[in-house]
Amino acid sequence: MSEKPQEYTAQQVKTKSGQMQLEVTKGGPYRFIGKSVYFRAFGNKGAGEIAAAMWKSSDWVFQELDKLSDYASDEPHNAAFLSWNHYSDEPGYLFDITYQSTHLLGYTVGRFMKPNTPVPKGMDSMDIPEGHIAKGWIKGENADIEKDISKALKKEGIYEPTSWKFMTEVYPKKEENGDPLFGYYIACRPETHKKPPSKEQKEELKASKVKKEALYAKHKDTITPRGTPVNIDLKTMTLQSDLLHHYSGDLLVMENGGGDRSMVTKETFTGPIKINLRAKTNGSDIRIYYQKGSLMLNRHKNEVWIYDLVYNTDYKFTPKQKITAGEYADIEWTISADYMAVKVNGELWCIGEKFYYIQAQKDNPPEAAHVHIAPGPDSIMTVESMQVMEI
Repeated sequence: MSEKPQEYTAQQVKTKSGQMQLEVTKGGPYRFIGKSVYFRAFGNKGAGEIAAAMWKSSDWVFQELDKLSDYASDEPHNAAFLSWNHYSDEPGYLFDITYQSTHLLGYTVGRFMKPNTPVPKGMDSMDIPEGHIAKGWIKGENADIEKDISKALKKEGIYEPTSWKFMTEVYPKKEENGDPLFGYYIACRPETHKKPPSKEQKEELKASKVKKEALYAKHKDTITPRGTPVNIDLKTMTLQSDLLHHYSGDLLVMENGGGDRSMVTKETFTGPIKINLRAKTNGSDIRIYYQKGSLMLNRHKNEVWIYDLVYNTDYKFTPKQKITAGEYADIEWTISADYMAVKVNGELWCIGEKFYYIQAQKDNPPEAAHVHIAPGPDSIMTVESMQVMEI
């Protein structure tokens, strides 16, 4: 039985954009009702315009919800509910690339209502079970508020952010608090939620491992070098943006990456390629970038994120393994013409044959590109060696 989590005391958190008021409450169940639009969130330059257009045409939504005052919840604010379409709350023991590729970001303008609220014609609804919600409030809008909330939760170590379940932009009416605050909610859960896998989960994990190993065995003999593997001279890598970095002997040490902050190889490579990296992190995020794609290990402590090389579509899964903080890991990222695979310390973590880039690059051969490496925000990553091979 898991122990009761400590309480998270409401507090002021200092951010780049000013002071943020943060609290964690237990809320729900709710039914969020509003009007939705779905789009690919990453690489979509028009995402902001789509969201703005939803708000401009949302008066009728709130007029309809005002008629349902008997069903108003303890969260009366106008809001935008963000969720991943087709997201499953089950642990990601299986790396199902076809399922993951259906991810779209849902943006629903509306309100949290009581459960079982009747849904007006032409509107959408999402039922949200009872759970913990981290609520951040700040004067003016802050593009990094979701990251600021997650960072604060991780620092306290009482609750774990689970923003893949849902996030919410909250806009109180001006008369509610005078000088209005911009709010942002993310789902979270107590750190004590963790428990040993059940017998069924162990069997599923075992079956998944056998399936992945069989798929890897099918392809591994098809990999032949097209040239000599290139051992990257770390001291010839160039800086992109304002990444903090220095050299300690032959080691490359980087801090606070993410976004455009990375180190870049002087060489370019034409795929398919295999990248071998030996590196360690102080806690989270070892990142490798190639073309529009990327591999991110130890995301949110124990997730692996892969972004497709062509469409930048993201695939996420939670392996049973993770890279131990402070220990070097040997990472192998194979980007083949027929499949993609990730191995860590010789163990196959994931493999898939249904990435978008595979068919796209058969139709349009890829162009040469540099390889980038970086830590995540607030992380320190040390690199001992890197090798890139065209295959």
